[in-house]
Amino acid sequence: MVVDLQMPVMDGFATLEALRTEFPGLHAVAISFQVDETSVLRAYRSGARALVPKGMGAGELLPILRTVLEGGIHMTEHAQRIMLENPDGLTSLERERAQILVKLTPRMVDVLRCMARPDDPTYEQIAKELNISRRTVEGHVSDMFEVFNVRSKTALVVNAVRLGVVGI
Repeated sequence: MVVDLQMPVMDGFATLEALRTEFPGLHAVAISFQVDETSVLRAYRSGARALVPKGMGAGELLPILRTVLEGGIHMTEHAQRIMLENPDGLTSLERERAQILVKLTPRMVDVLRCMARPDDPTYEQIAKELNISRRTVEGHVSDMFEVFNVRSKTALVVNAVRLGVVGI
């Protein structure tokens, strides 16, 4: 099966994982405009046996499809390099997120969720909502500045959202 990683509704990574679970004998080839670190690591981790760039000619694609149909795995030198540079299978963003998450307490995440809301609550409002003191909120924010290596509330929230620690 050939799976486009940028499909609408259900993305290609979720499709690959579903196929791997439901049809373990099925061999999938992922196709994408982007063949970057994230695409390579997530595609192979999700069950792809090859990742090919869109626009690849039939002459190049047919041998890859034959390899996969015969039960093999195809990796470009670029994909091999990415896999070797990331032996844990995580993207740099996933690794950064994991490093941050181990340093955050559940209460820090509660404070971050409040800070990320569109109504932009003050520290007093956050304290009241979480039933803690304003000083406790300030302490959590100060600790999170160090954890995220930032110096402002805006940078803290932007990085927390970028890493998927909180949503907006």
